[in-house]
Amino acid sequence: MPDLLATLDAALAGGIKLFQYRDKRGCDADLLRTLHRRTQHAHALLLVNDEPELAAIADGIHLGQEDLTRISLAQLRRQHPTTIIGVSAHTIEQVAACPQADYYGVGPLHPTNSKQVARAPLGIDGIASIARFSAKPVCAIGGITRSDLAPLRAQGVAMAAVIGSIAHASNQTAAARELVEGWETHK
Repeated sequence: MPDLLATLDAALAGGIKLFQYRDKRGCDADLLRTLHRRTQHAHALLLVNDEPELAAIADGIHLGQEDLTRISLAQLRRQHPTTIIGVSAHTIEQVAACPQADYYGVGPLHPTNSKQVARAPLGIDGIASIARFSAKPVCAIGGITRSDLAPLRAQGVAMAAVIGSIAHASNQTAAARELVEGWETHK
């Protein structure tokens, strides 16, 4: 993947307002601080993935289902009352089990190479059913491209997470801008 700081700068220049730092080898606290300064300067939010001990450095944290076996959402909320807490969910039951979350990352929409654990794609209808059930915002995840944005918005999905559509683009700023414009067009 291209340089993370360059990708962040390009995404912010393209209008992205939420960035998630994810490194399955472990997130670097100094890099997280640098990322946070950049997102704050751009009036955007930064989430850190999987590491509650770093949550105070960012605006929020995103946890996968496997993280919930070792992390109490209630305790995390008490420790970080103003921190955004997101949880990955692949079923209505997983959403129902995590009422302390502020939003749910739901998917995958399509097959994706960014996760080592492959899950069967939920498709638009699967994500839409979870979005209808959830009282909290749903963020669609997994292989999302611009052509997915209109149908996701039409189904009440609040956000869409992308990696490859920006990170692997020859012009990352233009790719981010195209995604933001595509999302905003379908409000």
